[in-house]
Amino acid sequence: MFFKKKIPENHIAEFYNHLSIMIKSGISLSNALDILKEQQYTSYMCSIVKDIYVSVISGNSFSDSLEKYPEQFSESEIHSIRASEFSDGLSDVLLKCSYLITENIRLKRRFQTGVLYPLLIFSFASIIFLIASVFVCNNLFPFIISTGGKIPFLSNIVYSLCRFISNPVNIIITIISILFFGYLFSKWSKNNKYHLDWFLWHSPIFGKFVKFKNYTRLCEIMSLMHKSGENILDSIDTASASAGNYTMMTIGSSIKDSLINGESLAEASDKYLPKIMTGFIRMGEESGHLENSFDIGADFYRREAENLIVGYEKMIEPVVTSFMGIIAGVFAGGLLTPIYNLVSSL
Repeated sequence: MFFKKKIPENHIAEFYNHLSIMIKSGISLSNALDILKEQQYTSYMCSIVKDIYVSVISGNSFSDSLEKYPEQFSESEIHSIRASEFSDGLSDVLLKCSYLITENIRLKRRFQTGVLYPLLIFSFASIIFLIASVFVCNNLFPFIISTGGKIPFLSNIVYSLCRFISNPVNIIITIISILFFGYLFSKWSKNNKYHLDWFLWHSPIFGKFVKFKNYTRLCEIMSLMHKSGENILDSIDTASASAGNYTMMTIGSSIKDSLINGESLAEASDKYLPKIMTGFIRMGEESGHLENSFDIGADFYRREAENLIVGYEKMIEPVVTSFMGIIAGVFAGGLLTPIYNLVSSL
């Protein structure tokens, strides 16, 4: 099987939300699953819920049943559900899982809309512009050469590029080369994920966004696991691993070591996390409402990440416009100069 099936995150969020509402209304877990197993968006999701239902009525715990599908349900969700499923807090934890997934989806879409889509529009516009230029160049330059006109250096560059693009063999070789080097990079990034994560963490452009996204995820999972009753050491392990960044995992491991040595969470975090986050944690430890402090931290860094996306939007727009202007200027100069020279010589 070359491609692993993946359920959309919004389907998982709605599954948790509906299950939470039913359990809170007094319906048992097995009956709730029985109702939901026929009401999912996709046949694959429906088959998974049916399998979870069969597993639960066979005597397995809900968390063990979810654990059979690690591609669909995250480790942090499973740990939180396991810690709360035999208490009255299961519905609250499920609702919290649904909320966190929904917020992550919103942040991803905000990033895609703000950063990726302008780049895609720029790419398509550049391709269309180049294709149009090829048709003009392939008819214009041979005519100028046949009349004895001279082609300047810039026009020669444009003409060479147009001939290269108009040759199907060159296009095929270019596409194969891009795919090959893309494959090599994907293999390299898997084997050197630690170095890639370190680079992204310290990147001067996207480093802040990576950090804020990881801090948001850390606070979200710590809040979720604290709500489910998980102990602080396991919570740190799961939360740092759920971030998916080796640098964040290293920070989590260092904080855990400090906790084992007898330091408070605020003291341990103060060495590795921003002062604002450790301030939230210290406030939570002193007030006895650590979960609320992590929620505040998650909201704070989520807003910071969104503000960065707004900044990226403002940065990308002039960069894209300027780059397209340069390309248009080069091609216009390359096309118009030989025409001007030809007309002047008549």
